Amino acid sequence: MIAFSFLKRFVFVFFLPFLFISCHTPKSSVLFPVIYFDMDGTLLGNNGEVRPRSLDAIKKYQACGGQVGIATGKGLEQMAEYNKMIQPNFPLVLSNGGVIFDAQKEVIV
Repeated sequence: MIAFSFLKRFVFVFFLPFLFISCHTPKSSVLFPVIYFDMDGTLLGNNGEVRPRSLDAIKKYQACGGQVGIATGKGLEQMAEYNKMIQPNFPLVLSNGGVIFDAQKEVIV
C-alpha cells in the first residue's frame, strides 16, 4: 500500500504538468526540441483534414520554442494547404525521403 501511495504521488507531481501544454513565456525550453510528424493517419483524420486538437497542440508547442517538421510520402504540391495551417519551422522530408525542403521551401537535398 505504501508503494502505491508513493507511485500515485510521483505520477501527480512529475507527470501531471506534462499533460497540459502551456507556456507562460515564449521560447522557453521544451523537453523535445524537434518533433517530426507524418501526415496520413497521424495528423490527418479520416476526412483528410488536420485534426483541430492536433493543430492546437502544435501551435502551443511552437509558441514554447518547439520546432516542427513533416516527414511524409506526399509531395510539396500536396502539402501546400497543410503547410499553411501547420507552418512547420524545421525541414520537410517529402516524397518518402526523396526530397528535403527547408522551412522556406528551398530544396536542401
